[in-house]
Amino acid sequence: MNPQARALGEPGRTFVLASALAALAAVAAAGAVQGSARPEAIPFLERQASANPGSSRTLFKLGRAYWGARRIDDAWRVASALVKLDPGNRDYLILMANASIEKGDYAAAVALMNRQLVQMPDDHAASMVLARAFFRDGRKSEALMLVDGILAHVPDEAAALHLKEEFLSETGRKREAPAPPDGRSAQYRRAEALAGAKRYDEALAGLDRLIKADPSNGDYRMSRASVLYETGRFDDAIAEWESRAALETPDMNAVRRLRDDAVNRQGWDDAVDWQMKLIAASPRDPAGWENLSWIYGEMEQLPGALWAAERAIAADPVEIGAYLMRAEILEKSGDWSAAAVAYEDVLRRYPNSLRAIDGLSYTLEAKGDYPGALKRIQAIEELTAPCVSPYLELHRARVLTASGRFDMAHKLLGGMEEARRPTIPVLLYHGIARIHRGDSISLRTFREQMLALKKSGYQTLTASELARVFQGKAVLPEKPVLLTFDDGRADSFENADLVLKETGFRATMFVRVSGRRMPYIHSAPKDIARWRATGRWEIQAHGAQAHDPVPLDGFGRRGRFLANRRWLAGEGRLETLLEYRARVEDEYREAKRGVAAAASGQRVVAFAFPSGDYGQDGLSNTPESAAINQALVRKNFPLAFVQDQYGMNTPSSNPADLKRFAVPRHMTAGALMSHLMLSDPRVQAKLLLARLWLREGEPARANAVFSELEAMGVFEPRAWADKADALRGGGISYAPRLPGGGSAPGGLPSRVLMP
Repeated sequence: MNPQARALGEPGRTFVLASALAALAAVAAAGAVQGSARPEAIPFLERQASANPGSSRTLFKLGRAYWGARRIDDAWRVASALVKLDPGNRDYLILMANASIEKGDYAAAVALMNRQLVQMPDDHAASMVLARAFFRDGRKSEALMLVDGILAHVPDEAAALHLKEEFLSETGRKREAPAPPDGRSAQYRRAEALAGAKRYDEALAGLDRLIKADPSNGDYRMSRASVLYETGRFDDAIAEWESRAALETPDMNAVRRLRDDAVNRQGWDDAVDWQMKLIAASPRDPAGWENLSWIYGEMEQLPGALWAAERAIAADPVEIGAYLMRAEILEKSGDWSAAAVAYEDVLRRYPNSLRAIDGLSYTLEAKGDYPGALKRIQAIEELTAPCVSPYLELHRARVLTASGRFDMAHKLLGGMEEARRPTIPVLLYHGIARIHRGDSISLRTFREQMLALKKSGYQTLTASELARVFQGKAVLPEKPVLLTFDDGRADSFENADLVLKETGFRATMFVRVSGRRMPYIHSAPKDIARWRATGRWEIQAHGAQAHDPVPLDGFGRRGRFLANRRWLAGEGRLETLLEYRARVEDEYREAKRGVAAAASGQRVVAFAFPSGDYGQDGLSNTPESAAINQALVRKNFPLAFVQDQYGMNTPSSNPADLKRFAVPRHMTAGALMSHLMLSDPRVQAKLLLARLWLREGEPARANAVFSELEAMGVFEPRAWADKADALRGGGISYAPRLPGGGSAPGGLPSRVLMP
């Protein structure tokens, strides 16, 4: 438990907040108002806080209002109460530090900001508050060096420039006279800034000078290796990382980079070795075992994947993710009975996990328990009503076919064909890299994919245009596609924009609006506005704090922000559902406001759930989280997006649960086009219908369906055996040929594709 929480003796949350309010009311009654920054908001917020003393969000807004009105003592009391309740909250710490500076308690402000910077060393806002505390405390050289460090990373950071002007003005110095340099520290910050700005030669020259002066400094060497890797000098970078991994006390950051490189180049045996070294350093960390299970899964070594998943469960018997991994590995292994037991185990812990119910339905179908499979399909329909996934309808038709209920299967498939719902694929990309061996899809591959889409006649939509379709105000083009990117990443903007300009395509970027962005990864607001001005980029919301994990208990477990109730260390309890709901709703509102501020004039209509999770999969301590998030996201956004293995939607899909397909890094343009064709529910319905006709002894009808598919351009290798059966039934020999010759493509999506 946090020392500050222990010092409180774990008082009740309401008691702490109510005590703060009582003190504030006494001050207000004494007429202690100073200043007039939006004073009209303060009485309203005071009434809100008094009516709902359990709302830390309301109290924080009140504290900011006091600060703006220069009621410093009041702001400090509010911040102090909030920090006691949540000692790690950045916003509370900054408010209290600023108030402490105004009260003349510089040592307290320094301690508060140092606490924050230990958690997040790159937090420039905290660094500027710390600089102000240093300056007011007479430590002026240190203050200037801090600001110079920020400007070395972000030379045009307006707030830091303003603060430096203020400091120089008060010391009677001109801006051209810099603060005394911090020797190697300042040089290192500059080298990192140059690398972030892609001025690689200058960055390497600076790092080489630093290493010559201090050959044993690991930070300098790790940074140099990273620059080498970014410029394609992979062997040199790996040699450095290997030397650091071989130290008597291995550099675990180097081991991670070596593991990541092995994954990037699909060197799975090496990835296993490096991951085992990471596990040896932290054997009780379940994430290490889960990563190992994933690597074994990519290698198709299912016994190893299962063993690692079991070790993850042993490391943390509470966290549900490893239980789901175990069930899915058993399903993939064909051990249907064990898989069914594993899925049931998940559902005992989290009854509404759509992922577990879906997996159980397929497992029961494979076991031949068709009534059980249909029961689980019905459970998913009830949880997702009134919208029904076309893939769920296909699964029902497949189970009906397997159980011999042909008439019902025909009726269901006929209804799908009659509906003729257009399909809306949504593609998801993260970074776009210029090198082929990074953790993002390469620019070359991305360009090939976009050119293939254009050649096939696809037309891009933005999220705003799709929202109008769902509202009945617009119609879809013949072959629509949404191109989406996450996190406001600078490499996506810079590299993908070249291809968007070439193809005439447009894209939607979902941006994080938290102040905790990582420079040179997440774009600054001015850059977001610049890219939007090209007309090729629409900006939508990806959360404010929603990427930041929240504590789940007093033992250090952490979970996803939107899917979990937060552990309140000061009270030794989880949030109530009311408190959880208020925090989540505030998050959606802040995300919406942040996008509106970063992209002035942008209509904010869409939200992309971080990690695609709002509690629907079961990675949550709150069974009600999925329903709460669905209600609140609908209240604030016309559209919301998650990820799945297909990325296909129709106008009858749930607009608050639209699917995106995260394009794998190694997927070729041809494989992507095959995915889009074969994942289309209409194509799947025809493939299933052909199988149904074969089951009923109607090979001619089956062959007619296959001919329709080929006329549509569908060449599904796994359908050829069925087509051969159909033709043989009609007395015709069949030797399948691919268009243009060559062998059958692989890597098709799993589960529903081809019965």
